[in-house]
Amino acid sequence: MRKQISLNLLLALLIFGVLGCAELTPAQKVEQYGPNPPRIIDAYAQNKMIFSDTWQIFLDVEDPDGDMLDIEAHIRVAGGNFDFATVHLKPEMGGRFKGYVWLDLPFGGHVGYQIITLTLWVVDRAEHKSPFMKFNLYTGDQMSKEEMARLERYRGEYKVALGPIGIELDFQLDGGNDDGIQQD
Repeated sequence: MRKQISLNLLLALLIFGVLGCAELTPAQKVEQYGPNPPRIIDAYAQNKMIFSDTWQIFLDVEDPDGDMLDIEAHIRVAGGNFDFATVHLKPEMGGRFKGYVWLDLPFGGHVGYQIITLTLWVVDRAEHKSPFMKFNLYTGDQMSKEEMARLERYRGEYKVALGPIGIELDFQLDGGNDDGIQQD
């Protein structure tokens, strides 16, 4: 009898453990979190800067379901490498946020001019994705006075630091040309 109770308890724990770890299906995720994808209302990033500076990307994003989870980023350096990174959002930012992510550029006086392409999108808990936003940065150049004024306006309005884009740039030119992104 005691052995039977122990076996039943073990079986119940095993079933509970397996079922408790089960992944939700896409339909269950939509039912639990909502049908709406995130929507990027406004986005801006300067397109010229010198090396060893910080590139800020300003975003105003909303999701009617309030379930935004991450900002996904893809970086490509002309003629070379690409990499992915995730910036996790705080739970209170699930419905709407207005802030910036950033990428620190290495010192590159010896590299000359480079083109860096950043593609980003926002993902919610139901795995909906916002449309992609693509920004090109031309390094080694100064911004115009008009662009500098625009950048300062965004810095004044978008003060919430969302997090760094955790990618280390490599300017070793290897001739690659696959950016690894597929639009849904």
